[in-house]
Amino acid sequence: MGVSEPRFHGALIGQPERSRDYVGLIAAASVLLGAGAPVADRSGEHAFPPPTYPASIEEASLRGWMRRETDMRPAQVVAVTADELVATMHPRPIARGYEVSVRGEALRPNALAVASWSYTAQLDCGRRAARLGATTGYRERNLLYVGAEIRPADESWSPIEPSTSLEAVWRSVCDPAFAPPFADPPPGP
Repeated sequence: MGVSEPRFHGALIGQPERSRDYVGLIAAASVLLGAGAPVADRSGEHAFPPPTYPASIEEASLRGWMRRETDMRPAQVVAVTADELVATMHPRPIARGYEVSVRGEALRPNALAVASWSYTAQLDCGRRAARLGATTGYRERNLLYVGAEIRPADESWSPIEPSTSLEAVWRSVCDPAFAPPFADPPPGP
């Protein structure tokens, strides 16, 4: 990665997502959600305008966009890439580690053919592994309105690939030294 990559208080961001939870989303979402077609609300009375996207992935731009367009708080965000903003919520202990709710918001038009998505991740801290629940994608921000499964649940545990959003999810729960992208900078001297 070059020197020009954005840095958020020590967390390097901006790498393209490479984890297995991302790979099939574009094709699956296009088929299941009808790429390019307007999505009607629950009553079917009108279509919603397309979602808006941040002007850049610089911190100030993302913070302003998040405030206007999402219900995520900066403290919930664990990863920022060129394509997505990923947050975790509600970690709880399970027999093999933790289970956490994960949600994402697309940062580019048609990056995933969905505006937002969610899944549950079971995280094995000792073995650095994960088992993901089914991913549900939404054409609207904030997991609103009609969602469709865009990725099936994992049947088994898989190792976590380095430098992925899923690694950031794992680290946010399993690594006490994890510094989220929007963490307050450490106090100066």
